[in-house]
Amino acid sequence: MCRPIGLGCGGHRIGTNRGAGNDSRTPRAAGLHHRVKRARAVAAAGASCGTGAAGPSPCAADTASRTTLAYARILFHKWGNPDVAFLPMAADLDAMLERADAAIVIGDPALMALEERANRVERSGEELVYRDLAEEWHALTGLPFVSAIWGAAPSRCLEESIGWDFVRSRDHGLQNIEALAAEWAQRMPLAEQTIRTYLSSNIHYVLDEECIEGMHVFFREAARTGVLPEYEFSSNELLFDAK
Repeated sequence: MCRPIGLGCGGHRIGTNRGAGNDSRTPRAAGLHHRVKRARAVAAAGASCGTGAAGPSPCAADTASRTTLAYARILFHKWGNPDVAFLPMAADLDAMLERADAAIVIGDPALMALEERANRVERSGEELVYRDLAEEWHALTGLPFVSAIWGAAPSRCLEESIGWDFVRSRDHGLQNIEALAAEWAQRMPLAEQTIRTYLSSNIHYVLDEECIEGMHVFFREAARTGVLPEYEFSSNELLFDAK
């Protein structure tokens, strides 16, 4: 029987919640999927979304990751704001906050928004509250925020060598983080240290038991809050990759 090959957890492993997230001094928040060394509690949009006469203010949502938006909807329920409307938009923080009281940005745009925080305050005079969705999820559940995995459906009989190709690719990348950070710092408006920290500390590369439990809780909470249809999977259907 062929089973999915667990090739690594694309979420975040969070140690402690250092939240600056309960700061309510400003009326808007920018939601960030990634955490970085300089701000480990980079806030996610949610608690500071306002409610006007027409109902909850909308939240501009980067459409790059449907999984991340599902996490965000679960968290909105936990924050007592389940009826917030998500406004799909491209990941441009300034444009997003022109149309909504909060914004969720994911991936590279999130990292760049963090790097640009001080400049944004100078140019706009508006200080945002930043929350990290992964931090918020870990504070709520004590489990990893798993945003993506590589895998194969049970119906696809793949050669075992394909799984090992992914494992070797992962290991090669981990052995060359310094070179990758230096290379990508030349391609993106991000500090080399930011890229290095993201690759070495913010991403977990093994689909382990804790990640799988995080996935179970995600699907249970998504079904309970009506974010996703009910879905269950057996942990036995997943094969762990080489540690």
